[in-house]
Amino acid sequence: MDRQQQAIEQLREAIEKEAGRKMKTPKDFDYLSEAIGRQLHEHISSTTLKRMWGYLAEPVTPRISTLDILAQFLGHADWDAFCKSLPDESSVSTATVPDKKPLFRRHPVLLATPVSVLILGVLIWLLIPSKSPENEPITFADEQVKALCIANWDTNGDGELSYAEAAAVTELGEVFKSNTEITSFDELQYFTGVTSIWESSFGNCTGLTSIELPNSLVSIRDYAFERCEGLLSLTIPSSVTYIGHFGSNAALMKITVDENNPVYDSRNNCNAIIETATNALVKGCKGTVIPNDVTSISGFAGNFGMESILIPSSVKSIAPYAFAYCLSLHTVMSQMTTPCEFGENAFLSIPSDCTLLIPNGTRDAYIAAGWTEELFKGGVIESPKM
Repeated sequence: MDRQQQAIEQLREAIEKEAGRKMKTPKDFDYLSEAIGRQLHEHISSTTLKRMWGYLAEPVTPRISTLDILAQFLGHADWDAFCKSLPDESSVSTATVPDKKPLFRRHPVLLATPVSVLILGVLIWLLIPSKSPENEPITFADEQVKALCIANWDTNGDGELSYAEAAAVTELGEVFKSNTEITSFDELQYFTGVTSIWESSFGNCTGLTSIELPNSLVSIRDYAFERCEGLLSLTIPSSVTYIGHFGSNAALMKITVDENNPVYDSRNNCNAIIETATNALVKGCKGTVIPNDVTSISGFAGNFGMESILIPSSVKSIAPYAFAYCLSLHTVMSQMTTPCEFGENAFLSIPSDCTLLIPNGTRDAYIAAGWTEELFKGGVIESPKM
């Protein structure tokens, strides 16, 4: 093991000690990614961390920018500072990290002693450029995704997609639409020329479980992820300023908005997307806890796994189809003392035994506002707990 690898290994050990856990499972890497984001307001994806810890079978040398952030997580100024804190660190430097490669790579012929050979070696050293990291091929976790990317955006025809080729893409179009075979597209993060995900771009990708959006993204159009029934989590980058109607995502359990996003947030780890200026919840999931300052609700339609929901007293309106087709929703708990209005089909096709629990003394007001037992066939019941 060379000096650089030894230093990286010591960095991993120190981070595990700081985090208070070994990096062994996907949840561990998600935890570390979130901890770094909270502490430093910097982002390292869980996929990048998995590669660095060898959890993914992909040989990779971490970039200096990644090493700098990890060193800062431990309280050091940067990667160099961390290396200097190690015993006998003199041979470890950023020069060994790909982000800071020399302009030209050295050639072993320079070690020869005859002058003529030495001159030839110098010429070779000057004329052969080192390979740029941007031209390295991306390692895809999903072969189906890789094949589609190469078929559409492999501009040099080498049968691979480089980081530079991915960054040059500006539109995804309908390349992935209705593809039920793809399962993972975390490599989308490298498509930094993409600013918008079109309507239904990933619609009906029922097998998709994981996707990482690029930090260049500005808008997510209507139904971009409609019926991505296997999608488990989603992180909205700080760059996103427009989100349309999401549609249904039955398995979605975790939603996070980058804390530096100026338009949306996921306050109090609520697992929802909230429009900050209006306190409007625009996308929820089965793991959502609605914050008690939300004033309007939409975006739960098709959450098949959600069994109950608590509506806080701050809510003033519920959008059409907000809870439609929540086929496991057996209990709706409302803290509203004055029931709000709700849009057409807001509770369409919820289970026939769904019960509405409301504050004491409010039943007449709820019935008058349309919150009837025709909708909640399990009963509209006053409860002291509300």
